[in-house]
Amino acid sequence: MSTETNLASTLLTLLRERDDDVDRYDDALLLIAERIDSLDSQIDSITYTDDMCEELNDRVTKQARMHAKLIQRVSKLEHSRAYAEVMDGNVHLSEAEKNELQMSDSLAKPNGPERRAMAIVRNWDHWALSTPQSEYLDITTGNLDKLLEQATNEKLDNKQVYDAMERAETLTDGKLHVTMHQFGGKGRKRRILQSSGEQLILTEDALREAVSQLESDGQNDK
Repeated sequence: MSTETNLASTLLTLLRERDDDVDRYDDALLLIAERIDSLDSQIDSITYTDDMCEELNDRVTKQARMHAKLIQRVSKLEHSRAYAEVMDGNVHLSEAEKNELQMSDSLAKPNGPERRAMAIVRNWDHWALSTPQSEYLDITTGNLDKLLEQATNEKLDNKQVYDAMERAETLTDGKLHVTMHQFGGKGRKRRILQSSGEQLILTEDALREAVSQLESDGQNDK
């Protein structure tokens, strides 16, 4: 009887220990489940944040596209208006200026003098402003021959430079013009290329500015 009692007691102890282990396992599983739920919540939050970022990026991209289209539309309208002013004769553009603004292709295949003349026209502001006089260019004091050779990658004689100067006068309708100048008030006069004071309109920004100035002057006259 004593042996049976001991056996029963041992079995009871083993059952209680097993129950304790089961309880610990259940607690551990519960803790794991809670952590999994927490991780799921964090993942959902991260996913939600990513979705918000993606949506925000989409909105920014759409706004940028709309802004770019608006700028392009305004630019086209301003260009059309400027073009109309040119066609109506309210803004006068020379042949050189029209070619630079792609309103004409008469100089699509320029000959030597025309090519050199257009190099002078395109670089006029930079070249003239870099000289002490800041208003004319010549071979003697303005190094026009050297500047033109660098721009065209040619070796030029004086006659070719003078031809380019005269062609620049023709192509700009006198905005740049050749004249005789006596340096220092003595000695023989030499040919120089001088600005008439009228702005060369070689970019769309310059053209829009000219049109705006024309409209402003028109309003002031009213």
